Amino acid sequence: MVFLTMKFAALVAILILIGSLYLYSNLGPQNSTQNLARPDFSGLSLALAESSSQFETLDLEALLNLESIPNRGLILISLWAHWCWPCLVELPLLNRIYEELQQKGLIVLAVNLDENPEEQFKADAFWSDQGLSMASSRMSLKEFQETFPASIRGIPFHALLDSEGQILWSKHGALDWAHPQVLQDLTDLLTKK
Repeated sequence: MVFLTMKFAALVAILILIGSLYLYSNLGPQNSTQNLARPDFSGLSLALAESSSQFETLDLEALLNLESIPNRGLILISLWAHWCWPCLVELPLLNRIYEELQQKGLIVLAVNLDENPEEQFKADAFWSDQGLSMASSRMSLKEFQETFPASIRGIPFHALLDSEGQILWSKHGALDWAHPQVLQDLTDLLTKK
């Protein structure tokens, strides 16, 4: 009986190892954006919020001091945590977009949802190691629940807003921010504002 239990435990360990290797090979850094959908801003107008958005407006003052930001056009918000692998893959890509388009009025705000000091330390270390220059904010779970609607259940989560906080587009899940069309789409939206 003990021999069968040990065989079962060994089988489970092997399956876990195989699963881990599969996930790493498919989600590791070399394949970080492979098979991800690109953010699709086609047909988006700054005059109208997307009707399928989970919410219509967001109180930006809870996240940013808007008066201190000159030349603001669009605001891209990304919710993340240090334990979220897709989030860690996306943040450097979002930062590249920010660096390309900040002079045209794009603001990218990464809102970190890590709560305990150890998680916050890891998040800060990642931010520093990556040399990220976009705006950042930290929010507790309670603040998150008060600021964002209950329909947002997972991360990464992204929302594109106009300068008044009107939601133009929102999406759950990992996206391919490195896709060449993304920079062009955002540039087009910024020039239409």
